[in-house]
Amino acid sequence: MEPTVGPAFGVKQRGSDGPEITIFIFDPTGLLTAARGATEQDEAPLIETEVEPRIGGVPDAPNDVRVLWGGGVCDTTYTVEITKDPDGGLHFDVSQGPQSSSTCDSLGIGRGVVLTFKSPVDATKATGAFHSASPQ
Repeated sequence: MEPTVGPAFGVKQRGSDGPEITIFIFDPTGLLTAARGATEQDEAPLIETEVEPRIGGVPDAPNDVRVLWGGGVCDTTYTVEITKDPDGGLHFDVSQGPQSSSTCDSLGIGRGVVLTFKSPVDATKATGAFHSASPQ
């Protein structure tokens, strides 16, 4: 999926066992005010879903949303594009950048961002999609 406008934010994120990568965040909605790479502490409370990306609120921070997914050691970049759903909720498209090797099939590195919006967000209404990349 090609982003519709230039990135609003570019954040660095390091998985527990992997390289530091850049995550580019595109926000044609104009609602985003800040972003940071997710840390291990952002995994809690657990987001109960089998779907990637996992989307959840942040306790005591009603304007913040966690967008989390599993990555691997060959990750280079990701993009996250924020759009509005027809029902008024937010939608997050997470697209994996090119992989650094064609022999990487190892998953298990936590990836993600914490996004801050201008006003409170009902993360239970948020949807998302994960788009895998092909190896270079």
